[in-house]
Formats: sequence, C-alpha cells, structure tokens
Amino acid sequence: MKKLFSNFLILLWRIWFYLFFAVLMVLFAPILFVVTAKESWYPAFFKVARLWAKIILIGMGFYV
Repeated sequence: MKKLFSNFLILLWRIWFYLFFAVLMVLFAPILFVVTAKESWYPAFFKVARLWAKIILIGMGFYV
C-alpha cells in the first residue's frame, strides 16, 4: 500500500512538472525569441532566462 501511494505521488509530481513546464515554455518562448533578435539585447535575454529558471525551480518545490 505504501509503495502504491508513493508511486501515485511520483506520477502526480511528474504530471505537475510537465504541465507547469509547458505553460511556462508557452509564456516565455516569445519573450526569449524577441530578446535574442539583436546581439545588443543579449543581457536582457540572460535576465529573462534566469527569471524563467527560478520560476521553474520554485514551482517544482526546490529552492535556490
């Protein structure tokens, strides 16, 4: 019973991870493409990418 519950929680976490990542990818991809259009905008790209990474980590239950 304990193993079944553990497997269920792992499955639930994986579903959450993929859905959360997909939503963030849809939201951040256009922004990331725009800020990579010009080489002078690369510093903005790194700021947006770091924000995106922090949101993913926090959403997955990890801390920076």
